Amino acid sequence: FFSPEYRKEALSLFDNEEALLKHAFTHGSEDARRAFFANGEEYNQAVGSLLSGSEARQALLGNMSLARWIIQKASPAERSLFNDINFHEIDKGNTVSIPVVLFQEFKGGLRAVIPLSLLLLIVLLGFLREKLRYKDEVALGIIFTLTGMTLLTAGIRLGLATLGGEVGAQLPRAFAHEEKFVDRIMLSNFDRDLVYDVITEDGSRRSYFNMIRSHNRIEPVEFIPERFDETTGNYDHIITQTPLFQSKLSSLGIILVLVFAFGMGYGATMAEPALNALGMTVEGITIGNIKRAQIVQVVSVGVGIGILLGLTRILFDIPLVWLIVPPYLLLLPLTIFSEEEFTAIAWDSGGVTTGPVTVPLVLAMGLSIGGELNIVDGFGVLALASAFPIITVLVFGLYAKLKQKRSISGNGKEDSDE
Repeated sequence: FFSPEYRKEALSLFDNEEALLKHAFTHGSEDARRAFFANGEEYNQAVGSLLSGSEARQALLGNMSLARWIIQKASPAERSLFNDINFHEIDKGNTVSIPVVLFQEFKGGLRAVIPLSLLLLIVLLGFLREKLRYKDEVALGIIFTLTGMTLLTAGIRLGLATLGGEVGAQLPRAFAHEEKFVDRIMLSNFDRDLVYDVITEDGSRRSYFNMIRSHNRIEPVEFIPERFDETTGNYDHIITQTPLFQSKLSSLGIILVLVFAFGMGYGATMAEPALNALGMTVEGITIGNIKRAQIVQVVSVGVGIGILLGLTRILFDIPLVWLIVPPYLLLLPLTIFSEEEFTAIAWDSGGVTTGPVTVPLVLAMGLSIGGELNIVDGFGVLALASAFPIITVLVFGLYAKLKQKRSISGNGKEDSDE
């Protein structure tokens, strides 16, 4: 796919060769990166350019840090080229500071708030020819809106989106079968006399040496003879991340990940300001017959179910159409048999999944899990999360209607007995 002889076909999916090369580095294997170039010298120059500066890294890796590329995407042969690199010093220049993020989000807030405010003022003063009352309150409200949007979007970018991405990158560990490469340390002047043998339960021998880790804690590390270079006296210590459970418990790991997905969808939706506003409006319109807490709970359960199924789609690489079509087919009869009031509320409630709390968490988590599992398409979670709250609200409406009819029939029977 990446080789020059298929360049014309490959470029039909990308804007240019630079975008194709970036995809090879961020999603492809070493073979894919080597195939892109006509010879090995050009490939070596491209890999070596990752150390030349931030512009070269940006061209090849995009927003991915060099440390993450080496740990997660590079092959063992490519990792060996970066043994003596201080990742923290390299990536320090890529870290965006908080003032820079605040300034960028402030500019974005200006582009959103000011044109909208001007449009409303033009309509009010120019077309409707009305006077603006409470000018100071309106001006203060616009300032508060701009300040709030800046802090909210900056907080999402620095906090929620980052947190969702980190969680999504670690979740596959719960059902992994094999150890995952994390980092490597070159131990110089390694003394073989420090290696000692131990006996396992089956009578076999293993070699270990003690190593001081964080907090001056001494930990035994298994000695692998193939990683020791007798000529230089260096030992290549590879740090791996073990699966959260044993391989035989991978099914339990998947279940726990899905339970977490439901809990995250449920909790994030409970925190959505838009849902609480919808609940208060519904409670006011129905004169308290439908409580705000009931709507919030029902919608949150629906979003949790949708995110659970969306994560299932990513884990097992299920086509989205198989999961998105049945819910909407189910919505047709539910909508027909539901009252107009609940139908409108239900279909409006599907929009809560586009709120500022749910979106960054769900998208970042889904894309990170897809990246860890080498699944290109990590989207579709929000589509399912939008469908199922509609179903849960309509089902709740039918239940409330049935309960009301039973209550009325029960009261009528008591009246006739009297």
